[in-house]
Amino acid sequence: MDQICSTEFWNWNLTWSTTTPIFTSCFIKIGLIWAPIAFFWIFAPAEIYYMIRKKRMKVPWSLLNISKLIVVFLLMVLSLIEMIYQMIRFTKTDVRPVEYYTPFLIFVTMVAVAIMMFIQRRKGKITSGVIFLFSFFFCLGTAGGYYTALQKTFNKNFAYDKEFEYFQFSAIVLYFAFSFILFILNCFADMRIKPSQVPKRRSPEERASFLSILTFWWFNPMAVLGYKKPLAGEDMWELNDENKSETLQAEFNKYWLPLVQKANSHHSEVRASLSRRYSEMPNDDCTKVPISPTDSEKDIAKLSILKPILKTFGWELFFTGLLKLGASVITFVNPLIL
Repeated sequence: MDQICSTEFWNWNLTWSTTTPIFTSCFIKIGLIWAPIAFFWIFAPAEIYYMIRKKRMKVPWSLLNISKLIVVFLLMVLSLIEMIYQMIRFTKTDVRPVEYYTPFLIFVTMVAVAIMMFIQRRKGKITSGVIFLFSFFFCLGTAGGYYTALQKTFNKNFAYDKEFEYFQFSAIVLYFAFSFILFILNCFADMRIKPSQVPKRRSPEERASFLSILTFWWFNPMAVLGYKKPLAGEDMWELNDENKSETLQAEFNKYWLPLVQKANSHHSEVRASLSRRYSEMPNDDCTKVPISPTDSEKDIAKLSILKPILKTFGWELFFTGLLKLGASVITFVNPLIL
């Protein structure tokens, strides 16, 4: 770790056993900044794959998505300036690799975030869970650096640290400001159509942001209406298209029907082969073997729906299983921690 950072990764005396806790520079850059970046690169490919699979109406340009791109662009510029600054310092003094690795990783990640936002708009996705969680974790990371910079610069209990000189302190403040703005912007969802054009019984879940879906905030109007009066059938929202049986059936049939057709084709080939062999044999040397008309149905009955189900709902089942596994682990680990 000494070859990468100028400080130790974790110091209990600085962070825990004190009334004015601060973080080490190494922990800020690796623990608080690299961790959100790693999270983004791990889960972004799955999010992009999901967006490419789904075809929705293209999201028009709006003040919200343009503002997100502007903030991401400002973070790109800031990280590029810091990287150039650290490279210039490298020619004059000893600079640890983490000092220029971190802005480089931020720059590359922000480029990927911008590309993902363009794909999200073109594919009609109004909100992204990966980008929201990344912006949240990244904001927390920069907040830790901002807090430590304030303590080292203005708290009398700490001697002035040359590491937090004017440029470095300014960069940390700007990182926190831009990341906080990006997080706030990602709390809201883009709009495919104007609110006045939305049908009255259309479910607000389709227009909700990831944060609203996570907290079920989109359901508040129905809860308030149910509190005011008994709910009737006309008060109910329509099902989302992706939750309707016709949509799910069409998706399932895309993988199931080819298997049925293959079984029918195989049965037809067997019947044709037996008929051809029977016609080529003399009547005295052959025995008629009746073919049951329900053989095709028996072949279809042997087919397994497991593979079509996994292809149709594989990702949903996988992530649901992960959530269940996490809940079970927390349930069993909690008594051990206490």
